[in-house]
Amino acid sequence: VSCIVTLLFALTTCQPSTERPSNETILADTVGYAGFGFELLLAKIEQLEAKLQEQNSIQQQLDATSKLISTLQRRLDETQSTLQVRDALVGNLQQKLSQSESQFRQVQDNLAKQVAQNLQLNRNVVENLKQIHTLNGYPSCRDAPAQTGPQKLRVGTQTVHGYCEQDDYGGGWLVIQRRSSGGIDEENFNRSWANYRNGFGSLDGDHWWGLEKVHLLTKGHVHELLVEVTDGFWGIQWAKWNRFQLGSEMKKYEIVLLEGCNGNGTCYGLEKEEPFNTYDRISSNSCKGMLREGGWWLKSFCRSNLNAIIKPSGRDSNMMWHHSQVQSSRIMIRQ
Repeated sequence: VSCIVTLLFALTTCQPSTERPSNETILADTVGYAGFGFELLLAKIEQLEAKLQEQNSIQQQLDATSKLISTLQRRLDETQSTLQVRDALVGNLQQKLSQSESQFRQVQDNLAKQVAQNLQLNRNVVENLKQIHTLNGYPSCRDAPAQTGPQKLRVGTQTVHGYCEQDDYGGGWLVIQRRSSGGIDEENFNRSWANYRNGFGSLDGDHWWGLEKVHLLTKGHVHELLVEVTDGFWGIQWAKWNRFQLGSEMKKYEIVLLEGCNGNGTCYGLEKEEPFNTYDRISSNSCKGMLREGGWWLKSFCRSNLNAIIKPSGRDSNMMWHHSQVQSSRIMIRQ
């Protein structure tokens, strides 16, 4: 600033003049030039102050930016540390996952081997059971091969033969009575009590399987009962009971359980608590006439006898199902 004032003063004193100015003139000129210099000086000072303020503002911004950068750097360091920890955790998890996958594959392989061994064992068991069934008989027709015909069956401790119906009515049925429509080779059903108890006839034709065997089968497991009859007018009719059991010989092989009947024929051909009768062991005196030709379950209502004589024409036959003449019949049970 002093340099500027000196310069201004020098400029005012160096101007040429032919006259010597007076002291008043010199003082006035000096004051004028000095005022102008001060104005320039003030303007310059203001510019410097403005630049100084601008520099201070920039410095504050730089300080704030530096502080922000420091904060961000600290957070970055913290984030990197966290990421390193997470990377370590992920590495451990991946290692454990790899170990688990290896263990899982080993368990899977062992399980597959065990399943294969069990399947082979099951096949061996099934094969052994087949051999046992072939030798000792099947527990029921449900367990027998799905082929209609005679099969070995196990009744109690005995092995007997029975005819399994595997095609009609869902299969699994054991035929305990079959009557054809009569003829020269018709089986004689006018038999004694002992014959009906033990059974008679040919499994491939007309036969009675035996009351004692039916009793032994049904006393251990409740069976279904199905009666199928054929006549010349209605054709094939059938009635099925969901629950059937036959009593022992001491109870005269009476029907001790008979429930849940359905079908396209009548369900009134049999009744619960009806004892079995033959010509040599009669329990129902009112039905003696129906027992001259075959044994049957009779009590007070002489409505049925599917073991009576069949006449070839089907007319005037004594073979009856609920007062209707029939030409053929099958009685079957299923466990």
